Amino acid sequence: MALTVPAQTYVTAADALVYVPNVEVTATGAKPTLTQFEAMLTLVFEEVNSLIEGKGLATPLTDATAILRVRNGQIFGALEMMYLGKNDDAQAAPWAKKYRDFKKDLVDEKIHLGIAIPDSNPRISSDFATGGDREDSIFTMDDEY
Repeated sequence: MALTVPAQTYVTAADALVYVPNVEVTATGAKPTLTQFEAMLTLVFEEVNSLIEGKGLATPLTDATAILRVRNGQIFGALEMMYLGKNDDAQAAPWAKKYRDFKKDLVDEKIHLGIAIPDSNPRISSDFATGGDREDSIFTMDDEY
C-alpha cells in the first residue's frame, strides 16, 4: 500500500483536522491559518524524525507500515501546538499527554516501525583475519606494558 503525503510531513492538515471537526482552519482569518497549521505539522515532523534518527533509522520514513505507526503521533503534537496557540490549555492538555506518551513509546521501542533497528551497541570482534584463521588476526595483543 502506497501512501501519498506531503514532503515535510507524514500527514496532511486534513488528516489531522479530522480529530477536531469543530475547529475551523482556513487560508485566512482563522487562528491558526492553514499555513500556520501546516508549519506546526512540519515542526512535529522534524521532532518525530529526530527521535527516529536517534534509533539509527534514516528519515523521512518511506515504509508504509512505519508511516502509519507515526502518523497519529504527528497529529497529536500538531493539535497540542494549535490549542496552545489559541491559549486554550484545557484543550491542549489531552493532546499534550497523547503526544508525550507517543514520544516515550517511540523512544522505548513500544511502537514497532516494522523496520529493523540497527543494534545500538555493536560489538567489535577480534576474529577478523586476513586468511580466516584466528592466528592471522589483524588485531594483536601486546603483553609488554
